Amino acid sequence: MTTLIKNGLIYDGTGGKPVQKNILIKNGHIAKIDSVFSHKADESIDATGAIIMPGIVDVGSYADKSFSLFWDPLQESVIRQGITTQIVGNDGVSFAPFSKKSLEFTLPHSARSSMVHNGNSVKCFLKTLHGTVSTNIGTLVGARTIKTLVSEDESKELNSKEKNYFEHLTKTALFEGAFGISIGYGHTTHEHAPYYEIADFAPIAESMKRVCVIHPPANAIAKAFEEILRFSPKKGVNMEISHVLTLLDSSFTQKKITSFIETLSQKNNVHMDIVPFSRVPVHARELLPPWAFGENDRETLKTLTSPSRKGRLMRTFNAFQKFKLSVEGIADPAFQFFEGKSISSIAENRGSSYGEALLHVMNISTLRAYFLALSPNSTLHGRLLGFPRTLYTWGRARDSGKETPFSFLKSCKENDSLTLERKIEKMTSLPAKKFGIAKRGALIEGNYADVVVLKDFNLEHLFINGVHIIEEGEIRKVFPGMALTPQR
Repeated sequence: MTTLIKNGLIYDGTGGKPVQKNILIKNGHIAKIDSVFSHKADESIDATGAIIMPGIVDVGSYADKSFSLFWDPLQESVIRQGITTQIVGNDGVSFAPFSKKSLEFTLPHSARSSMVHNGNSVKCFLKTLHGTVSTNIGTLVGARTIKTLVSEDESKELNSKEKNYFEHLTKTALFEGAFGISIGYGHTTHEHAPYYEIADFAPIAESMKRVCVIHPPANAIAKAFEEILRFSPKKGVNMEISHVLTLLDSSFTQKKITSFIETLSQKNNVHMDIVPFSRVPVHARELLPPWAFGENDRETLKTLTSPSRKGRLMRTFNAFQKFKLSVEGIADPAFQFFEGKSISSIAENRGSSYGEALLHVMNISTLRAYFLALSPNSTLHGRLLGFPRTLYTWGRARDSGKETPFSFLKSCKENDSLTLERKIEKMTSLPAKKFGIAKRGALIEGNYADVVVLKDFNLEHLFINGVHIIEEGEIRKVFPGMALTPQR
């Protein structure tokens, strides 16, 4: 099957100025980019007046934790936003290596636990997904997941024998195709996360030329940055600080974050990623004060609903009213009618305070809810978007009809400080290079044909590995996604 996309304005993802040319897609790859109209093709698309760009690379996907890779392989809400490649296994928890014990950490993110997993290795996990999902999928290996396999109590420091076993299992996962190791502090159920483990775990990723992804907690970012800097290796690590939120830590400033990244970059290759929307996804656990965490979700909920703690908790929760929280997603189908509703409207319907309504949603969802939060510091958020070492991630991408990657691109008309070509680069080729995703993220001859066609910043056509999966806005039920492994 060959396709000719004619006369579109091509933003190739490398940051260069756009050019008006044609793209010939053949055998799943970009065969030609030129001005010749004589190419023979099975189908032809007139892209006059349209923007052509690479498929978006989302290195911060939660599609594994929501189990949507298995119950929603078409990933409609993802591909409608032009996302063609997803990296899962974030926040220190991955689906492989698989075990019953590690599954307990993914279940709280989803009520759908009846899926079947073939095998217990990264290799088997990727083999299961190849050709069964619409998007390309790669995975990180979660440090916390590995710890559950080597220690009876994964909250404690590993002894020398356990460290050796941890290193063996992690290197095996990386050898089998994981793009790196993720270390999570944002969703931990423990009050004090062991930052000293960075010094042990990050060099494992570096030794195999993989990325080390660290997720800091939203409510203590400044402290987390200090600890990451303190325990980071001396040199050589390809490091990503993921899902950086500018919401909950009042000590967070542009000067502090840019100074931190620049200081750390003097000895390591460090980037951070943020959601570029004015409203960003926040997990229920990220809204909890440190004193509220128990040994597990059940104990945490007991603390949250304890009458003796109510006054203290309500002072914290009522203060979140400035974030204008709304419910983005609840895994349990019985409570999905809350999705899209603001906490203010829920409070009004219940005749309760804002904090009591927020607690109610957390309680009935057993801490499995995601919220959308409005950043109170849009100036800071905007400045960080243009920071050279900032990448964009899309978290739990949903087709809300409001903020999308395309509406973000459209805002360039009002923001001359960050050009359209630079924004596209930050969401395509830069994350692909950072994570070692070969032949993707840029419209270059020989690369895989992950191609987005936009008209008036609306998605008209989408190709994944050369397969026309969205045609004039209509989705075809095909699954051209590949299981990806890193190439340096």
